[in-house]
Amino acid sequence: MLIDALNDHSECQQIVLEKVLGQTRIAGQGPLDGPAWNWPD
Repeated sequence: MLIDALNDHSECQQIVLEKVLGQTRIAGQGPLDGPAWNWPD
């Protein structure tokens, strides 16, 4: 499978997504762990 082949390479990182209350989030990431982001003016 493609995912297994990509996981064999050290340059690739797997990011697991989860749906929480209609919002897509990175699994295991807390609300303050993400990069700072603001709506543009």
